[in-house]
Amino acid sequence: MTLSIWRYSHLALAVSSCLFLTLAALTGIILAIEPIDNKLGAHTPVDLKDVSLANTVTRMNTTFDEVFEFSIDENDQLIADLITLEGESGSFILHPYNMKILGQPREKAGIYSFATNLHRSLFLKTTGRIIVGVISLLLCLIAITGFLLLLKRFGGIRKFFSKEKECEFLPRFHVIFGRWGIIPILIIAATGVFLSAEQLSLVSKHYPEHDSSNDNEASTEKISPSEFEVFKNTNLDEVRTVSFPFSSDPGDYYLVSVRDREYRVNQFTGEIISEVEYPLLSWVSGTSMSLHTGRGSIIWSIVLFLTCVAILYFICSGLVIFAKRFRRKKRVIGLDPVLSSEYVILVGSETGNTMVFARRFADALIAAGKSIGITELNHFEYFPKAKEIIIFTSTYGEGEAPSNASGFIDRIHEFEYERPVNFCVVAFGSMAYPDFCRFGIDSDASLGDHPGFRRALPLAKINNQSEEAFRDWVRQWNVYSNMDLELARPTPGKPKKQLQFRVVERSVMNGDQTFLLQLQPEKKLQFASGDLFAFRPSEDQVVRYYSIGKVDGNLTLSIRKHTSGLASTMLSEFTIGDRIRGRIKKNFEFRFPEYATELIMIANGTGIAPFLGMIHENTERKTLKIFWGGRTSASLAPYADIITRGKKTGQLTQFEAAFSREGADRKYVQQLVEVRGPEIVRSLDHGGVVMICGSIAMEQDVIEILDGFSRVELHRPLSEFENLEQIKTDCY
Repeated sequence: MTLSIWRYSHLALAVSSCLFLTLAALTGIILAIEPIDNKLGAHTPVDLKDVSLANTVTRMNTTFDEVFEFSIDENDQLIADLITLEGESGSFILHPYNMKILGQPREKAGIYSFATNLHRSLFLKTTGRIIVGVISLLLCLIAITGFLLLLKRFGGIRKFFSKEKECEFLPRFHVIFGRWGIIPILIIAATGVFLSAEQLSLVSKHYPEHDSSNDNEASTEKISPSEFEVFKNTNLDEVRTVSFPFSSDPGDYYLVSVRDREYRVNQFTGEIISEVEYPLLSWVSGTSMSLHTGRGSIIWSIVLFLTCVAILYFICSGLVIFAKRFRRKKRVIGLDPVLSSEYVILVGSETGNTMVFARRFADALIAAGKSIGITELNHFEYFPKAKEIIIFTSTYGEGEAPSNASGFIDRIHEFEYERPVNFCVVAFGSMAYPDFCRFGIDSDASLGDHPGFRRALPLAKINNQSEEAFRDWVRQWNVYSNMDLELARPTPGKPKKQLQFRVVERSVMNGDQTFLLQLQPEKKLQFASGDLFAFRPSEDQVVRYYSIGKVDGNLTLSIRKHTSGLASTMLSEFTIGDRIRGRIKKNFEFRFPEYATELIMIANGTGIAPFLGMIHENTERKTLKIFWGGRTSASLAPYADIITRGKKTGQLTQFEAAFSREGADRKYVQQLVEVRGPEIVRSLDHGGVVMICGSIAMEQDVIEILDGFSRVELHRPLSEFENLEQIKTDCY
């Protein structure tokens, strides 16, 4: 419930203020450039810490006919209002040492004036200032609710900067930018609220007044300003403004404003006539202005610029994410009411992705003529006609329920069933999280302990929304239910720009129907081992992805031809010289880790492809070990040349293979890992990196084995190494 409150609050605040925030961010981008422009064009010939106020005042009095006032601006420029000996008057930028005129203050450019007025008041004067203040307050609340959602997502402040596991581009960078931008956004919003309140006189501007009782006391002696003790002890870097006496009357004085106070100084004796300290509000006001505008600091102005860009990204990505989730969570149209259905599908989904899988399964049941209903897990109750209850659920954050399933487990025990109802649970999650599918596990256990429910199928765990794993579960369901459900393919996305590749080498297909295909891009192309080659058999088909090994500048693909596989069959028919159209999908999370002290690579079947390229990329000859599993020794034939060459050059330290269909000592790669487990986790403890590529089943087994060894040998869960990016997986 708490998660829902924060999420909906975050959404409501963002939607209600998005138009004004967009204007504020766009003008903020322009205004963040202004202080950079001013700083780069400023005249700052010396360090003001090395210049005393005494010397400055003395030189001014001797160099110019009359000086009215001077100030030190945010860019450390000395700007004076004066009359020169030649009779020229105005504001001039002066050299602090020799009083040479360096130029005149720059006028504010038109675009900055326009952006400032729009940013401050929307050209609506007081009404606009009120709106801007309210929007600044809403931005504060948006940032706070976003921060709380991030804390919930990562399981506390200690894990706040742990690796983000989200794969989709928009939500992934919504989170990443949010983590880094939360502090600047809060600063911008809070200072915006304060400055608006100040302009609207909601904050008191009362400053202490000087004691004027001594202003007209006659002086008994006259000394040069160069001898004034207060001037000698004050450097220009501390000064805000200095106003000169208007006349030689003893009642006129120097008015000196420094960082935290203001002095009236006798123009003849240099004695301090009166002194007042600025209130805390003065410091808050000046600091707020500097933080909000970036004046005087190029670095902070760049931070403000990037933060405004990030706010625009948050607005756009947030609205797109919301729209997608809304569409995904819509109930299936045309289904029978849930209470009258024989097949009840209950869904727990935070982002809406799980709902997509549930709807596809529901469509398959409808096509089979079944009476079904679908709703969220929080709507669980007594379903009088239910024969089967199928649960699809994801896990949020550190093993918690999605927002639309937060009350499900408690509701289970509120209802009694006269006869046991069959149930099964399909849990979605990511193995990159330590609590992989935890809520699905808890839901399955709770239903299993209830006398009114009977487990029809074992709990199914789907890693990273794997289509293959989901279809495997549907096959199990068909066997159990004696059905033949036809699951619709995912809707193909909009075709992206395709590139041309030429086949330069192709290995003979081995007994496993596996072969290597080497492709050369016809145009210069940046890619690396671990990236993915996207191949679409036809425009109405879903894209297939193949892991890339970069060998001698070419894409090396390891492909297994499946009997009913359209893409793999098409690729198997290409020969040397043929052209293939496809594209590269960057996979930065699974590239050669330059920071690793040692690399241990675990693969089965065609999952070895990216590791073949990484052998080639190991130019520093780091320790690199590969553990691979295949069916027979003949399965190794397509990769033998690259492996042999890697050993000769020292780029491959060790290669061990396990064969599951050959010899008396048949084994899988998992068994190699079990034997080498202590050695592998010790490598992790010393900065090594483990990379896993291949089937999901193999990945799950390997992670479980290594987690066990890590807890025993190192007294640490494997998830700690995952958060340090020492465990990298790319499985299917």
